Formats: sequence, structure tokens, C-alpha cells
Amino acid sequence: WAIPLVGVSTIQGIFDYCFKKVRAAKLRDPPSLELIDFNDKLKLVNMDTSDKNTIASAKKEGLINSGLVDFIVTTLFHDGSGLFTDEHNGRAIALLRNPV
Repeated sequence: WAIPLVGVSTIQGIFDYCFKKVRAAKLRDPPSLELIDFNDKLKLVNMDTSDKNTIASAKKEGLINSGLVDFIVTTLFHDGSGLFTDEHNGRAIALLRNPV
């Protein structure tokens, strides 16, 4: 599910285009650790992190350990945090809409 106007697409755009960070996002089947480069303007790894099953797949494939991604986007905080390890720590950004 998605809550409109909370800023997720804004944060993705800033990290994608301003900071030139690589994000995980499934673009085609099957999901893989393929790095897709859009003319040096946007780079995505073809891996989905939107639900429990795809997060489990990303963990099995070694998404974080691959070193290919700089950030992931998921609404499933606890499941998404399971992708990270002691060697590859994660950081969280929380967007809260007013009024909370």
C-alpha cells in the first residue's frame, strides 16, 4: 500500500538524481542482481524490496552483501532490516506527515 504525498518519491528522486546513489527496484522479470544504468543519470539494481517474499528473495540473493546498492526503499521496516548484517549496516530515514 502507499500513502500519497508522504515524500517517498521525493526522497527517491534526491538519492537517485542528486546524490547519484544506486537503489534496488525491480524493472523486469526475473529479479536479479543486474545493475541497470540509464545513461549515467540513474542506476538501479533489478531487485524488489516491496513485500516480505521479495525481501526474502533479496536476502537469499545477497543484495546488500553484493555491494551494488547504496539504499533500499521498503514500507516493511523490520523485514527490510533483516537484509543488513554486522558487516553491512543499515541506516533508516523516517518520513512523518504532519499531523502525525
